[in-house]
Amino acid sequence: MPQPIVERLIADVSPDPAAESELACVRDRAESGDASWAEWLEDISAGRALIARVDLGLQLGIGDAVRHLSIGTARIWIELAAHPPLVECQVQEAAAMSLARAGDLLRELGVTDLSLGQLSAMCIHVRLGPEILDLVRRRSLRSRVG
Repeated sequence: MPQPIVERLIADVSPDPAAESELACVRDRAESGDASWAEWLEDISAGRALIARVDLGLQLGIGDAVRHLSIGTARIWIELAAHPPLVECQVQEAAAMSLARAGDLLRELGVTDLSLGQLSAMCIHVRLGPEILDLVRRRSLRSRVG
């Protein structure tokens, strides 16, 4: 059997449907005097930030076949920058910290020549969902007009 190779790391990004439960906890922290959480809440209320769901995946090449694997899901807080690539950079940075599970999956599949450090240094292909792109565009228009 040919040695599998990592062809692509993928992060699909969408608004987190469970954001309200996260926000309830954050409100409690902010009300207790945590200024950084209070700032995040203000940014979310003003449309400058959001809680996103990131579905991490892995595309492997095994001989002539391609296999897609789910690594898992992460919840991240992102600032809605005026340009999508700036948002993508935030996602790449956060997703790189969630790759330990990918290392375990790869070892199970026989990829033994790849360290977690090498995996973490790989480019992660970020795909912003249409809802995120729409929010970024609206944020960009507001910042240019206002």
